[in-house]
Amino acid sequence: QLIALGYIERPPADAQKAVQATLREQRYNLARAYMDASRHIEAMPLLEELRAQEPAEFRFGAHLALCYRAAGRTADMRRVINETQEHRKEEARQARDKFRARLQEIQESTGSAQGDDDRASATERRSQLHRAIESLPERDREELSRLRAKSRFNQLSVDYLVGLVNLDE
Repeated sequence: QLIALGYIERPPADAQKAVQATLREQRYNLARAYMDASRHIEAMPLLEELRAQEPAEFRFGAHLALCYRAAGRTADMRRVINETQEHRKEEARQARDKFRARLQEIQESTGSAQGDDDRASATERRSQLHRAIESLPERDREELSRLRAKSRFNQLSVDYLVGLVNLDE
């Protein structure tokens, strides 16, 4: 159910990828535990490694920035925030493009595209699209949900971190 809602990803079918994903999450959770214990210096190498592997993963950059703040490394904090923001914005743009392209494919295959029937209202077209999405195989629905989640960018989180940098400077 959490997979279908887009909260977590389906475990990879490839056992090696599943192990790598599990190890990544373990390292991230260990870094968070260090941070919770005010051991930010010990969390930094873990988060630096995770961020190097996945620069668009906002949580890695945000928590690394907070570790840099705790260590008094304001310039590094600003750099990480800026880089993470740019990577995440690009990832969101790409996900939006893929999501829109996939919706367009669905609309064209079901006849729910705007030009197909001038008499059809926007509400009717949305209903047709919704029904078409619901009839997709579960993996396709999960992919749409994943793309929708990745297409969102929370500027307020970035603004908060930038505010912390400005306060420290």
